[in-house]
Amino acid sequence: MRTLLLGLVVFSLGLGAVGLIASPGAGARSLVDGTITGGVKEGSPSASLLSLSVTNVAPGTYEFDITDSATTHDFAICPGTSRCTAGNTLHKTDIEGTGSFVWDITLTAGTYTYQCDAHSVMTKHFTVGPTYAVAYNGNGATGGSAPVDGASPYTPGTTVTVLGAGSLTKTGYTFSGWNTAANASGTSYQPGGTFSMPAANVTLYAKWTVKPTSETVHCNQKLAIASPGKNLSGFWKSNVLGKYYVRQIGSCVSWIGLGTYSSQSQKYDYANAFFGTINSTGTTITGYWFNLNAGTNSLPYGSLKLHVVNATHLSKTAQTGGFGASSWTQQSSSAATFVSPSSSAAAIATLAWTCDPAAAAPSPNYLPSTIAIPASSGTTVRYNVRQIGSCLVFWGRPKVSPVPPTSPKWTYSNVFFGHSTGSGTSEIVKGPWENVPAGTRHLLGQLTLTVTGQHTFKASGTGGWTTTTFNHTP
Repeated sequence: MRTLLLGLVVFSLGLGAVGLIASPGAGARSLVDGTITGGVKEGSPSASLLSLSVTNVAPGTYEFDITDSATTHDFAICPGTSRCTAGNTLHKTDIEGTGSFVWDITLTAGTYTYQCDAHSVMTKHFTVGPTYAVAYNGNGATGGSAPVDGASPYTPGTTVTVLGAGSLTKTGYTFSGWNTAANASGTSYQPGGTFSMPAANVTLYAKWTVKPTSETVHCNQKLAIASPGKNLSGFWKSNVLGKYYVRQIGSCVSWIGLGTYSSQSQKYDYANAFFGTINSTGTTITGYWFNLNAGTNSLPYGSLKLHVVNATHLSKTAQTGGFGASSWTQQSSSAATFVSPSSSAAAIATLAWTCDPAAAAPSPNYLPSTIAIPASSGTTVRYNVRQIGSCLVFWGRPKVSPVPPTSPKWTYSNVFFGHSTGSGTSEIVKGPWENVPAGTRHLLGQLTLTVTGQHTFKASGTGGWTTTTFNHTP
């Protein structure tokens, strides 16, 4: 039942009322638990034109005093989080012109929607019943601020999406996710994960992993490895559908891992490079991963330990830094072509890389941080560079299709893991590079980068490296 008040004339229109409704002065009103006011105004469609005086109330029966100032549109209310329809609308200001309405509505626990019926942008919600807050705690952070969940508080059962680290930092540590306990003894969550809101407030505490004084990988591409990890080179997919192009030569393992590509941002949702070593029994891989700015994921880097289940299955057993994927399945093998280096690299035995991500970054830092194009090459290529402390990592490939095709592949795709010393035009970076199976070349060697100016450097390498000059392009 709806009561429409226009001047001193009262029109009562019965449309399945909730509770007993009477206009003021027409007799005693039924007892209600409170009054809620609101309405809709005329103007260009905007959520600001739609209002209600509450965002959360206890269950009960309430008087709704609604003012409809929009001459051609109506204010409607319904249970649930979706737009109101003819089938679930409790009340609607269904009039020509404007007016004031009084409704009694019995509210039960849950979420309700109120809206302007003509414009989806004019849709809002309020909750009934107890709500609980989600808060984030820096848990010993030495800088920045914890994120704030703008959707909090939540009703029990609502799906909560876990936020990222915000601007939190902790000297000597890497952010590695959240936990419901300050000592990490509770339930852990990664940014982007979800949980169902309980009937209690939730505080998520930042997890911090000590940064090692240096990251070190020593591997030997001539070392014989036993099965099941005799050779893992090939194209792999992770449990979160990432594409991983893995190269194994002896005990040396590297990859480029790519998430979904967005033509709008022209980036992958993540792009990580890995360099590590596999033990002689072929069962365990350990190493380090770095996210590159070819992807949008903001997590910087960390360590990774994998178990070789068999020749086509890997599983993650430990990680730092928030690495997301947990298992991998080989889709196709490149063992026949990537099992050994070419003759030009035959003299190489040990590939070594040591760097310190906690070291101070070079100042001034002239190395490119986004994309570099070699000036001396006839083919335009693309390099994505990531420098953290004295660690510098890049991924290079031809500047053609953004997504590596299955066949034909790029002509090459290489990863480099270097150690930086000096700064400005005195900075030098040295480390190993390898082609990975996103391309057809299968070379590897050592590389030295020498900074020659702001965003310009020269490269000289072994194992068949050819590009010599790089210029930064924003």
